Amino acid sequence: TPATWDGPDHVIMVDLDLDVVRLVDGSVQIEDEDEFTEHRVSLRYPDFWVDKARITAAELHVALNRLDEPFGEVADTWLAAL
Repeated sequence: TPATWDGPDHVIMVDLDLDVVRLVDGSVQIEDEDEFTEHRVSLRYPDFWVDKARITAAELHVALNRLDEPFGEVADTWLAAL
């Protein structure tokens, strides 16, 4: 779910399992679909959040592929600092 700040040092969010990653070779993929599907049933994810999670993952997949900021130069700067 979108992160919301509940104070200057406290953030609230719910991880719905789907991860969008850019691999070392530059390819982008959505991971943990199986976990998402399993938890959708066992944890009774509401349909609204299931739809929102899938839409958001798809949007992030596109943004990572296009290197939209902050996934382009900004990300590279942070990764280089690490």
